[in-house]
Amino acid sequence: IRDIRLLYGGRHRNHPAITILRGRKVLVEPLGDAEKNGALVDIDGESPGRIPATFEILPGALTLRG
Repeated sequence: IRDIRLLYGGRHRNHPAITILRGRKVLVEPLGDAEKNGALVDIDGESPGRIPATFEILPGALTLRG
């Protein structure tokens, strides 16, 4: 996204190059060579690694307190 301001308020969702999908398990893979195209993963300011990466919803795995 050339204009980072679109991210604020979710306006990037209407961008023609953005596709939004839902699922319980998502595999993110780079196009072509993973060594060249393995983008960093950013999760709430933490960088646990690069793609390819699998993200999965695990029911009951997280306890939140109010």
